[in-house]
Formats: sequence, C-alpha cells, structure tokens
Amino acid sequence: MGLTQLNGGWVCLGGLYPPKHTQFPLHCVTSKGKIMNIDTGLGVVIVAVLIFYLRLIILQRQRARSLIRPAVANAKNKGKAKEASTVSLQRFSILTNKTIDRLVAGVGVLLILAGLLLNARILPFPAAQPYWWIPTAIGIVAFSWAFRL
Repeated sequence: MGLTQLNGGWVCLGGLYPPKHTQFPLHCVTSKGKIMNIDTGLGVVIVAVLIFYLRLIILQRQRARSLIRPAVANAKNKGKAKEASTVSLQRFSILTNKTIDRLVAGVGVLLILAGLLLNARILPFPAAQPYWWIPTAIGIVAFSWAFRL
C-alpha cells in the first residue's frame, strides 16, 4: 500500500485511492494487478454520479419527512403520540409525471449512451472520443430530472 511515481504519473499500489498531493492522471493498480487510469474525465463522471445519488437520497428523506409530519401532528392533537411513531408509510414514487422532465431525463439517457459509445470507440468521431466524459456527465445530471418529490 504505497505510492510510487511511474512514467510521470502516480501509481497507488494495493488500492484505488487518490493521494492528496497528486494530480491527475493517476494510475491505480487493482488487486488483480491491472492498471486503471483515472484521468480528469473519469473524475468528472464520478462526481456526477455522486451528485445523482446524493440527490436521490435527499429526495427520499424529504418525502419520508413530509409523510410523517402530518401523521405526528394529527396524533398529537388527539393525544396519541405513541401511535404516531408506528404509522405505516404509504408507498410513493419519486418519478416525475411532468412530460418535460421525462424528456430531459430521456435526453440524459441518450447522452450517457453516446458517452459510452464514444469511450468504447464505437461511434466514428475520432475528434470527440477524448471528450467522452462530457456527454456522460451531462447525461447523468440530466437523468436526475426524472426524480422529483
């Protein structure tokens, strides 16, 4: 579990953690000995995925709180505070019903697929292939529009 410098880039042995003092590109060696290049594009996509999941977590917590508050308030008014904690939550969906949000999410899915195909070098756009991470990151953030309270 150490860091070594190899061919102008940093290599972390034994794990996929970026050290604080290095810059991208970072070459990480996995447990199977395979070298994985982590460049700026992959870092941006990782941040976009984290934003997506944090947004889902926040939406689910807000929805749960909005369902519990009225039940607790009604139970306190009736003097049954103990029963309010056992109120069963209704099943809910955080998918939006607005057409424009679904269209933006659909465009996001298409952008994710375009980024995937650019990275796999299936699409014949050699000038755009180094920038595969741009449509991928934008698509991930756009896909999060499909989820609302």
